[in-house]
Amino acid sequence: MKKILCLALFLGSLYFYKANALPNPWIDCNNDIYCAANKAGFNFPLKVNNYSVRAMKDMIEITFPLGWRRDVTVRKSVLYDGAADENGIKDISGDYNNYPVNRTIKLKNGVNF
Repeated sequence: MKKILCLALFLGSLYFYKANALPNPWIDCNNDIYCAANKAGFNFPLKVNNYSVRAMKDMIEITFPLGWRRDVTVRKSVLYDGAADENGIKDISGDYNNYPVNRTIKLKNGVNF
């Protein structure tokens, strides 16, 4: 009887969790940058191949594989409220550190990164 009660409580908690979970705001666009631009509400010029892109309102995320275990992920957002630069764009990078090494590397396909 204890096992049945525990199972019923477990299944009930799963139902409650799924019913009250927040929906995922990201839309997977695979490699369609136009799908992402449409969802985000702004264009993102992209000159690379072999990437995946997803978007939500006001944000685009692009993932570019560097190998079978490493990726580079870039997020761009355009927010027109609050503190903004001279173009009206707010920096949402969250990284305000100064790094001692600042260099450009060239990827195999010729893209500077």
